[in-house]
Amino acid sequence: MRTHEEMEVQTALYQERNDCSVRAVATAFNMSYGRAHRLMKRHANRPKGRGPSSEGFRRAILKIAKLEGREVIQHNEMNGLTLNRFYKEHGRSGNWIVHIKAHAVGILDGRICDWTGDDTVVHRKTARLGYRAAMAAIEII
Repeated sequence: MRTHEEMEVQTALYQERNDCSVRAVATAFNMSYGRAHRLMKRHANRPKGRGPSSEGFRRAILKIAKLEGREVIQHNEMNGLTLNRFYKEHGRSGNWIVHIKAHAVGILDGRICDWTGDDTVVHRKTARLGYRAAMAAIEII
């Protein structure tokens, strides 16, 4: 798994910003930032420096999972959970992409790769899953 610091380097190389969806895909599917970036551009119509719509992101994840030979389970029943609660109840194992208020977080084998950079959810513990989004959480199997 790539660390937050390694993702920061890739973000700079690609001259990107607002790339949480790319980082979430790279993390949850355990792929390179470059591959995730290309797939998000192709399948989510992600413009440079901006995130995709939540519905575009959801559809892109489904397409990417199919390309990668993976299955997904959408968990919209988790709408309203805080990220902290989600992590304690579900995120300590498995691969997940979680959508929270205009932000996406990738989890690989129970480890979060997010802007906090320290594998904790302290800074976003009150953010609610699925807030104004087409999905709450997608489990990558």
